[in-house]
Amino acid sequence: MKKIMFNDRYGLTNDVLNGIKTMTRRNYVPGKKSRYKVNDIVAVAQKYSDISTIFKGEYGDFRGWWNKMFVKSNFMPHHIKILNVELQRLQDISSVDCGKEGIISIAMEGDDHLEYGYFDTNKGYYITYPHAKEAYKNLIDKLGGKGSWDKNPLVWAYTFKLID
Repeated sequence: MKKIMFNDRYGLTNDVLNGIKTMTRRNYVPGKKSRYKVNDIVAVAQKYSDISTIFKGEYGDFRGWWNKMFVKSNFMPHHIKILNVELQRLQDISSVDCGKEGIISIAMEGDDHLEYGYFDTNKGYYITYPHAKEAYKNLIDKLGGKGSWDKNPLVWAYTFKLID
């Protein structure tokens, strides 16, 4: 079984597990097919330390204790099912799809307007912007490096649902 990782600093794994994030984009590599296909069941990678104490010492592989890059997919308790796969330009994302990517709307206290953003666990608060696409652009530049949005690469857009 394959696994997929989401960034924990910006709460994206939790957003998947809470049903907020139902889309993800991954860079297209020329000449390579999509890593995931419709109806694939994919494990959501989590550090062993985040999912259970039963892994401590039991498997002799401590590399996954603090780093989910090294976990084994068959030990992961949560899975998603791929519902749709599309190839598109990064900047073609709609405001609705920004929400499916984990960008949430936030009612500003004392105001009648909404802002859009994501949670930064290192800072301990939401980073907000006036528009959903602006929030997503800034999140992508943090995840993929400054200028990722401006390059407007081809990406695989995966729609999924949490199944357990």
